[in-house]
Amino acid sequence: MSAPAALALAKLFYPETKKTKTGSEVHNIPSGQERNIIEAAAFGASQAIKLVANVAVNLVAFIALVAFLNQTLIWLGNRAGMEKPGNELTFQVKSSYEKLSVYIHNRENLTWYENLARIDNVTYTGRWRFDGDDIVYNDFNHTLTKGVLTERSVVISTYALCGFANIASIGIMLGALGAMELNQRSALAQVVVRAMIAGTVACFMTACIAGLLYAPGI
Repeated sequence: MSAPAALALAKLFYPETKKTKTGSEVHNIPSGQERNIIEAAAFGASQAIKLVANVAVNLVAFIALVAFLNQTLIWLGNRAGMEKPGNELTFQVKSSYEKLSVYIHNRENLTWYENLARIDNVTYTGRWRFDGDDIVYNDFNHTLTKGVLTERSVVISTYALCGFANIASIGIMLGALGAMELNQRSALAQVVVRAMIAGTVACFMTACIAGLLYAPGI
């Protein structure tokens, strides 16, 4: 579903107003000069070094940029009283859902608990109660922090949030595509943020379709 969504968003963000230059023409790619598969593999590996290095350097740079933004937000949050550990103002708190796995594991744990019957000659009720947003087991001294999500919500959240559209991907795109076409780095830098936004919307579109098609037990 992601490929059609990405193509649709690309057409919306950059609509074709002129006749495409590629069309249906077949472009012949010149064959390499390598004499056998071993030479071709060695040549390809040596050429990939520059590509991998560009990707790695750009990825590190953009991760560092996010870290700098985090520290800036934490400093600002501390000025406003948000200084409690775990409740600090960070980029992840405002713009992501990095704790999705916690809700998934909570759902699995709650399902296990509700299906308890009799273990070691002890009968369990499987009952629980809310304590704010947390779930507390009546039979054990155990709390599921932040509660659970329904299975459908987990599916929708996974499609919406676990895509490739994030700030670190900007570095990967610039590093990979820039290494392959050095003369287009400036043009890539101009569209890369818009590409991230389009990718995010594409993820949301696939999440909508996943939510419509979701059927429990399948």
